[in-house]
Amino acid sequence: MMMNLLYNILSKSSFPKVKSVQNELQKIGLLRWGVGIIIFIRFYEVVNSLYFFNQGLPVVAYATMLLIVLFTLGFALPVVTIGLIIAVRMLDAYASTNTLGTTILIHLFLLMFLSNAGQYYSIDAFIVKKKNKFAKLFNLQYSIIGKHTEKSLTLVYFFIFSLYAIISLAALGYHIQDVYWIEALTIKSLLSNSYLSTGYEGFRWVENTYPNLVSYLSFIGIVGQSLFQFFMLFLVFIKWGNFFVKWWGMKFFVISLFVINLSYLPHLEIILWLIIFFPIRISSENKVKIIYDDYCNLCKKAMLFFKKYNFNNRYEFIALSKNRELYEKHNLTEKEVKTYMVGWYKGKLYKGYNLYFRLMLVNPLFYILVPIFIIGYLTGLGKLIYNYIAERRYKVFGQCEISFYDEIQRNDIAHFSNFKPKFLSRFLLVYMFFLISFFLLRFPYVGDKVSPRIPGIVQSYLKKTIYKVGLEVPVVFNDVDLSMGDNWMVLYKKNEQGEWDLIPISGEDGHRMSYNGSDIMHFTNHNSDFLYFGTTLRYRRTILKVEDYKAFHEEGFGRESFEKRVKYDYVKTAMKGNVSYKIMVYSNTSSKVSHWEATPERHERELKYEAVYSYNGKEFHKQK
Repeated sequence: MMMNLLYNILSKSSFPKVKSVQNELQKIGLLRWGVGIIIFIRFYEVVNSLYFFNQGLPVVAYATMLLIVLFTLGFALPVVTIGLIIAVRMLDAYASTNTLGTTILIHLFLLMFLSNAGQYYSIDAFIVKKKNKFAKLFNLQYSIIGKHTEKSLTLVYFFIFSLYAIISLAALGYHIQDVYWIEALTIKSLLSNSYLSTGYEGFRWVENTYPNLVSYLSFIGIVGQSLFQFFMLFLVFIKWGNFFVKWWGMKFFVISLFVINLSYLPHLEIILWLIIFFPIRISSENKVKIIYDDYCNLCKKAMLFFKKYNFNNRYEFIALSKNRELYEKHNLTEKEVKTYMVGWYKGKLYKGYNLYFRLMLVNPLFYILVPIFIIGYLTGLGKLIYNYIAERRYKVFGQCEISFYDEIQRNDIAHFSNFKPKFLSRFLLVYMFFLISFFLLRFPYVGDKVSPRIPGIVQSYLKKTIYKVGLEVPVVFNDVDLSMGDNWMVLYKKNEQGEWDLIPISGEDGHRMSYNGSDIMHFTNHNSDFLYFGTTLRYRRTILKVEDYKAFHEEGFGRESFEKRVKYDYVKTAMKGNVSYKIMVYSNTSSKVSHWEATPERHERELKYEAVYSYNGKEFHKQK
C-alpha cells in the first residue's frame, strides 16, 4: 500500500523513472566496479598507513579489504555489502579517518543491496546461470528482494536520493548559522584557501585582478547551493526543478573533484548521481542498427561481445538471414553485407571499419579506444586491417551450421524469483524510524531541544546506530573549515649532507602535498586519509583557539600531531638511529575576506614556532 502510494506520486512527478530494469542493472554493475576500485585504493591507503604507523593491523582492516575485493568482483554481493556497511565504519573509527565520504559510500552500499546489483558483471551472475545446486544457494540471497520491476527500482532510487537530500538539508541548517555563509563569503574564502583548494594560486590572482567578479561568483554559488540543499527533495517533482538538481549537483561534484580537497567524497557523489539521475533512455532512433552475418563464427563472437557491454542500450542486432529486404532496399548485396558488416545510425549507412568506429563512439565503455580508431581512420591503416580480416574470416574462423540469432536475442539476466514488495516495505519502515530518530536527535535546532529529554543511554545508542546506517549532519565549509588554511605545520628532515629536506605533507605555503609524489585518484589527502583526517585536519582545527604556540607544540595536541607525522615518516622511509626533524609553524589570516576588494596581504605568513627534535624510533629529544 505504502509503496504503491509513493510510486503513484512519483509517476506524476519529474523524478527520473527506470525504463529498463536490465539496462539499469547493467549500468549499476559497471559502476559497482568503479566504486570498488575507488574504495579499494582509499582504504588500502588507510590500511597501509596504519601498518607502518602501528607495525601491525587489526582484524577489521583485513576483513574490510577482503570484503571490498569480493564486492568489486560481485561475489555473494548482498551478504558482502551488508558486511561492508558495518566494516567501513569500524575501520574509519579505528584509524580516526571518519569522513562524509564514508556516509555517501553507505548510501551506495544500500542502493547496491536493495537493487540486487550483482546480476551483471559479477561472479554471482556467472554462478547463478549455471543452474546447479551451488547456483541455488547463491540465488537464495537474491531471492530476499527478487527480480525488480521498473516501479520498484525507481522507488529504490528515490529512497537513496531522499537520504542524500535529508542530510544536505541538515547541513544547510548549520550553514545558515555561519557568518561566512550568511554574507556569501564562503566561496571567496574557500577557493583562495591553500589547504582546501587545489587552484588557490589561480584564484588568488583572479581575486587580486577582478575582486568584483569573485564576489559575484560567491553570491551566485551560495544562493544556488542553498536552493539546492534546501529544496532538493521537492524540486525533483517538477521539470525545471529536476533539471536544476541534476545539473547543479553534477556541477558541484565535478568542481569538488578537481578544485576542492575532499578525499574520495566527490568520486562517490558523481557515481551516485549517475545511477539516480541518468537512467538509460534510448529510443530506436538513437540506436546503431547492426546487420550481422548470423552464420559467421567471427561475427558471433563480436556480437556477443557488444551485447555483453550494451549497458546503455545503444546497439540493436539484426540477423542477416532474417532481414534480406532491409539491406536490399539500400542497394546492398548479400555478399557485401556478409563480408564487411553494415549498420545504420540516425539514417546514415556505415560499413566495415567505419561501423566499428561508430560503435565505439556511442558507448562510454569504449571511449578509451577512440584515439586508436581515430589514428586508424586518418592513416587508412584501420580500414586496411579490417578489410584484410573480413575478406578471410570464413577461412580463418569458419561458419556456423545454424543461425545464432536466438542466442543474440536471448535475455541473459539471471532468473530470480519475482519482486517481493513486503521486504522493501518493511525495510523502508525500519529506516523511517532511523530518519525520525535522526531528525529528533541530530537535526539543527530540533536536536538541541529534543535530545536532552531522552535518557542518555538511549540517546547514545540511537546516535551511534543512525550514524552507522548513513545518517549524519555534514558540518562543512563553515568558519572552522575555512580557517584551516590559517595555521599550518611544516616538517623537515635532515639528510646525510646536513641539509633540511621538506617532508611532503604540508607545503611551505600550507597546501597539501602528496607524500608518495603522485595522486592518481586526485584524493588530495597526502596519499592517505590517515594523514589527512587523522592528522593535518584535526591539527588545523584544534590550533584555531591556541594562543600559546610553544605550549601547544611541546605539551598539547600539537606535540601529538608532530610526533605522529615523524613516526610515520621514520618507519615509512626505513630510517635507522637518530634522525633530526625540524618543525616550523606558520600563521596568516587567509580566511578573513570581504566583498568588492582584494586583500593579498592576508596570505602573508608569520612564523609562530620553530623547534628541532631528534628521533631514534623510540624517543624524542628536543635539540637546543
